[in-house]
Amino acid sequence: MEELLTVRELSKTFKLSKKQQRLEKTSEKTRTAVDHLSFCTYRGEVFGLLGPNGAGKTTTLRMLATLIRPDSGDAIVGGSSIVSDPGGVRGKIGFLTSELKLEDFFTPDYLVDFFSEL
Repeated sequence: MEELLTVRELSKTFKLSKKQQRLEKTSEKTRTAVDHLSFCTYRGEVFGLLGPNGAGKTTTLRMLATLIRPDSGDAIVGGSSIVSDPGGVRGKIGFLTSELKLEDFFTPDYLVDFFSEL
């Protein structure tokens, strides 16, 4: 069977702000959203990514859509790497999210350039 998506050891952590730490009553400075996730999907297959709130589903999809970079690991989407060839990935997929939370480096100027290239 032809692999369309291969995810290998994908990981992502986020820094918690003081406000987030206070709201969540935690002293942790980081939150692991995705921890070494690996899976494959194949042509003709219906694949679901299921889990409770906070399980890392949206973070995983944002990494696969190249909206955020993984801390480690990689994924191959139709032969293109999300790490080394994000433009190639963007040319092969469509992705729409109900809310858009991006990394701090996504300044207004960066966003205009980023979305104009899409």
